[in-house]
Amino acid sequence: VTCYHVLTGKLLWTHTCAVRFYQWQGGEGPRATPTVDRGQVFTYGATGILECIDAATGQRVWQHDVLKENKLDNLEWGLSASPLVFDETVVVTGGNTPGPTLLAFRRSTGEPLWRSGTDRASYSSPVLATLAGRRVVLTLNEASLTAHDPSTGERLLNHPWAERIPKAAQPVVVAGDRVLLSAGYGQGCLLLEIKASAGHQLT
Repeated sequence: VTCYHVLTGKLLWTHTCAVRFYQWQGGEGPRATPTVDRGQVFTYGATGILECIDAATGQRVWQHDVLKENKLDNLEWGLSASPLVFDETVVVTGGNTPGPTLLAFRRSTGEPLWRSGTDRASYSSPVLATLAGRRVVLTLNEASLTAHDPSTGERLLNHPWAERIPKAAQPVVVAGDRVLLSAGYGQGCLLLEIKASAGHQLT
């Protein structure tokens, strides 16, 4: 991770994590964009290392080797989803193992908060949204779209879609409680309307 002065281009600091990912089709290096929020930088490398870095100094605040700690296999082209940061929570995706699909950590300390989902992860980043009056974390997985309670990780929606097709595009929330999904390899697009069902689930 490198930080530059926006006006002069001067290098202010660098932060290195001594790992390397390489895949013959995609090359080497990280795939995900860092998430910057309230003076901290959150990075999720291709090998599954999640770090919280002080934006002013480049010093590490905390770190988790997410795949190793949760016994998850890596994706073929490496983890590519950016961390989702909101309130006091950081959410990242899992690996090429059936669950957990999402993992949440406390942003101040890195303390694990919850794990949820049973699908394999995709290359798509999770999204915070409000659907049918509920605030949810949306994630497009290997074979499904799921929505989770941001506080507990409880799965509120599980919609199967395009099994075994790699997903790299984030779900897009549009007007009318609708969610647009898209994928390559000839899969195309899907538009869902989300409604509240009995209890507190979504359909």
